[in-house]
Amino acid sequence: MKRFFLASFALVTIAACTSNKPQTIEINGNIQNLDTDYALVISKGITDTVKVETDGSFSFNTEISIPQYFTLRAGRIRHTLFMSPGNASFISFDFGNLEEEPSFTGDNSEYNLIIYKANQVFSTLTQDFTALYQLPKDEFLAKLDSAKSEVEKLIPTPEKKNKQFAEMELARADYRVKEMLYNYPNYNARINKVEHIPNPADYSFMTEVDFNNIKHISINEYTNLVFNHLKSEYWTIINNDNNKGISEFEQNLIFFDLVDSLVSNPTLRDLYKHNQTQGTIEFSSIEVAENIGNHFLGVATFPPYLKRVEHSLAKRMLLAPGKIAPEFTLEGIDGETYSLSDFRGQLVYIDFWATWCGPCLRELPYLIKLKETYKNKPVAFIAISIDDNKEAWIKMVKEKKLGGYQFYAEKAWQSDAAQQYQITGIPTFVLIDAEGNIIEYPASRPSDEETSLLFDKHLKQL
Repeated sequence: MKRFFLASFALVTIAACTSNKPQTIEINGNIQNLDTDYALVISKGITDTVKVETDGSFSFNTEISIPQYFTLRAGRIRHTLFMSPGNASFISFDFGNLEEEPSFTGDNSEYNLIIYKANQVFSTLTQDFTALYQLPKDEFLAKLDSAKSEVEKLIPTPEKKNKQFAEMELARADYRVKEMLYNYPNYNARINKVEHIPNPADYSFMTEVDFNNIKHISINEYTNLVFNHLKSEYWTIINNDNNKGISEFEQNLIFFDLVDSLVSNPTLRDLYKHNQTQGTIEFSSIEVAENIGNHFLGVATFPPYLKRVEHSLAKRMLLAPGKIAPEFTLEGIDGETYSLSDFRGQLVYIDFWATWCGPCLRELPYLIKLKETYKNKPVAFIAISIDDNKEAWIKMVKEKKLGGYQFYAEKAWQSDAAQQYQITGIPTFVLIDAEGNIIEYPASRPSDEETSLLFDKHLKQL
């Protein structure tokens, strides 16, 4: 009997040790009428780029050890898939007919269709965003409760064969509701044009959220909710009188300390710090990006996040002062073709903008004045439009007599110029010296007094 017990115990132990062994999953599919040749697959804060072939087919595989969600993003469309170790799933849809339901086949097809329908419930709820968030709170809550109940009816009763899916999908719906509830006070105030005065009571439901639930790390609604809460707490701290005037690098360190104080799970800690670091690398100055990027690499431990920050930082440093500015060739509004190298011997001030961009338009009077000030100086003013509507661009350039060199970038955000200059927000300005090297990226805006001083300093060196 004892020998049998030991043998049984050994089998149980082996099973327990191997139950979480990573297994390959495959996400295959077909996307018709997509205007790019790639799609993104996102999970746990990590984004993989997947090639979409000319016939619309694509294939992605990785290894996972527990069930998790993956988001397939193609253009503006997102679909969420539930994958278990060893699964192979297939999805197909047509950009030319987005009203048609996507097709799910393979493993978990039933669950992935449920996810799609659940997402549609919330998409319908938020379709008229302004009307929804303008509602009094009791009516807003009633809308949320109704949507959540509708989603819960879609989810099968937790039984052994689908228990993990049912539990995770119920949790995902709950986090989605909490995420919307978290945003309500601020959105409601802005829509009703009143001052938003944060009230801790509005966020008391956050005490129900476990900030260390590693099982839910692949639920975007969960990590978004926690990250938004961390950011809110962070802004409260740095806006305190004691922290006014501190550097941007020090502000980021405060965020890191806040994460450490509220999140104990090391992987989730790294995720939130990774999110903050990625944003800093993308939008801050080169100096700040380099400092916070290297700081993250020194304190984080989760390899995928380390690798992603290393890659982002290396890419960002390609636009550091002194680096050769990426070459581009674009057609001007005059019909002529120009390359950046055509402007050697001059300072080059590039403005990435669009006709629909409010902040871009607010800079135009200052930019026109700057052009007038330096019209007899060796300064080339280049504007690169990332408008989708070329006619709208032509009309505004002519009506406002913008002058300078006006270029249109085909494919907008996905154009070579926007990609090479890592444009993720506009307006973005770049200052390049007479030898074609970057002086400053992003450069100060025309409305900033520093811009003229920067021009004068480098003109003296010509």
